[in-house]
Amino acid sequence: IDHYYEQNHVKPPDMVYLSNHLTLVHHQSGFVFKFSAQDALLGCLLSNKKKSDSGHDATHPPEVVKCRFAKEWETRKKPDDVKELEMTYDWTFTTDYKGSVSTKSDCTTPSFSEPIQTTTETINMPLLQREEPILWFDVVPLFEDELHDNGASTLSVKVRVMPSCFLCLMQHYVRVDGMLIRLYDTRVFHEFGKNYLIREIQQREQTFESLRKHGVPCSSQFLSDLIALSRRIPPSTCITERID
Repeated sequence: IDHYYEQNHVKPPDMVYLSNHLTLVHHQSGFVFKFSAQDALLGCLLSNKKKSDSGHDATHPPEVVKCRFAKEWETRKKPDDVKELEMTYDWTFTTDYKGSVSTKSDCTTPSFSEPIQTTTETINMPLLQREEPILWFDVVPLFEDELHDNGASTLSVKVRVMPSCFLCLMQHYVRVDGMLIRLYDTRVFHEFGKNYLIREIQQREQTFESLRKHGVPCSSQFLSDLIALSRRIPPSTCITERID
């Protein structure tokens, strides 16, 4: 773990699960889709903020936010022997990572078209809402951090498989106390019998000031309820892609 962070110039979150991942493999075509902590943390590097796995700026990299005490600290006179650190990563661990597409290492002739394109096709919600048995469900934590007691930053993936389809939901939650809330949802949906995935990316962000103006409760209990937050904060970015 120490070698990984030294190599990529990233301070580790309080809890990071580098061996955790959710990997989808189609053996016939060699197609691989993966959610992993290692790849996600690369998105925290300031030098990588404008890069994406699909080769274009699918999302808008957010600005690095300062904690609520920053203005007070900036007005204080600094001792001559205190130097300002040059940050190479986002201290809130905000990442616009949305999964990685690759080819099986033992596949010499992949039979899938890797380019990712935006689409008007949406996730089949009626199919997801159909009463079907859940064949498999799991939650994969990727990292967690308390931001030096200034909030929270978490990343995890949920997956459920039904007889007709499967759905993966990666949720990235960032709360900087007194400053802002970020909620990034990435859904990957596949309907069995079709030869492609649908990926939906939604980004939500709201300052505490704006939340209060709109009557949104800022209690710790409410701000930890991701479902309630997603209902009260409209998405600022919503992109749907087809991965063939």
